[in-house]
Amino acid sequence: MKKYLSIGFMSVLVFGGLVVANKANATVAPGPTVGTILITPSVVKDEVLYIGKLTSISAPIEDTTGFGIDPTSCVYVIDGGSTSGTPVPDAYVDSNCVFTDLDTSAAHGSLNVKVRDLEGGTGLGRWTVFTLDITPPEIAPHDKITVETVATSANISTGVAVDYTAPDATDNVDATAPATCLPASGSIFPFGITNVKCNKTDTLGNVATETNFDIKVQDTIDPIIVQADGAYSIKKTGPNTIEVLFDGELQNNPSGHHPSASDFYAYNDLDSSEDFSGGDVSYGIIDDAVSYSNSTHTVFINLTNSINAGDKPRLLVADTRASLVDFANNYFNDGNWFDQPVIDPTPRGGGALMSYPEQTPPPVAPVDQTPPPVTEQPALPPTSGEVLGAETYQFTRTLRRGMKGDDVLELHKKLTELGFYKGVIDDIFGRELEKAVKEYQKANPPLKIDGIVGPKTRAVLNK
Repeated sequence: MKKYLSIGFMSVLVFGGLVVANKANATVAPGPTVGTILITPSVVKDEVLYIGKLTSISAPIEDTTGFGIDPTSCVYVIDGGSTSGTPVPDAYVDSNCVFTDLDTSAAHGSLNVKVRDLEGGTGLGRWTVFTLDITPPEIAPHDKITVETVATSANISTGVAVDYTAPDATDNVDATAPATCLPASGSIFPFGITNVKCNKTDTLGNVATETNFDIKVQDTIDPIIVQADGAYSIKKTGPNTIEVLFDGELQNNPSGHHPSASDFYAYNDLDSSEDFSGGDVSYGIIDDAVSYSNSTHTVFINLTNSINAGDKPRLLVADTRASLVDFANNYFNDGNWFDQPVIDPTPRGGGALMSYPEQTPPPVAPVDQTPPPVTEQPALPPTSGEVLGAETYQFTRTLRRGMKGDDVLELHKKLTELGFYKGVIDDIFGRELEKAVKEYQKANPPLKIDGIVGPKTRAVLNK
């Protein structure tokens, strides 16, 4: 059954509970309502709305008339122009007008969205004033980073964690913030140089120009003998055994980089007046009895003869540039003497722990030390080009690198006068003097070229 209601000048047809307007007699009502326009991405800074060049816009539509919304009527307007948008998904249900990949070309402008209902009524969104931002962020430069660390068996193949501060990126809209860099801070960086790349995209989609910097992980520290309480960790642990504790950098490399007998010289530093040409100057090192512990970083040296009470053991770590090496191929700083290895308590006999006592020399009767009268002789002028004492001195003991004394001083003078040495003249047998001795031996065959002033070399020097 049909019923008609009269409301003013418009008739309404009622089917049961459903009220439908009679189009023939209806007056056009206002169009649908367009809500606040949403622009993505957008940023409000200092009360200015900034949008990016490629922008998505949506506007909520409410069908307040009941006539339904025209699915082809969604448009956006920028400063008077008009561009169609995506049709409303359901023309008869409240929804959104959506515009994607909006390409705004004006730096500044105003934006509106409008839509019609099926009866021709138009709804307008709120006008929105915007400023276009297409300026990318700028990333600050970053200096190269060098990380000095210790190469070990655990990290030499993988690297170490490196923390760094990423460079700042500044933007004309966004607040200053760190750039995004890869590999990130805290990552594992291998030994060598790694290039780090940094990027930044602002809120409006503008992409900065990529920057980069290098991080170098290195180990340039030479291995050293550990020093504790002012004393080097070199000690005698048995009658014929010396142990030398190195820091954790020293390695026992299976390719041949491992300690050997040629790396060390062990001497009994007796009174300087004693003739060291005999066997008691050197304890001797057993070639096959020098070993290295990876866990304790200790070099074990077995001697051919015992260190006895009263001895003054000295250890020379030589420069072979081949054996005392770390994982980063740094070599021990060579040529150093280490005096008086610590004598540890050592088990003897029934297992009692005893140290090696120093021997007390017997008392010596006092000697009259009044010098006899000396008749002063006039000094003779030196011969042109003569090094004082070089031509008259007679060498009586075997000399080798690491030793010191008056005879070493005279050896410096002698080889300087003969033209084989051009360094500092002192009483220490160093590397340069050893080279000079070898050159002298080479010039005087059939002397053995070993840098040691033994009996045969002494005989030639004493002529």
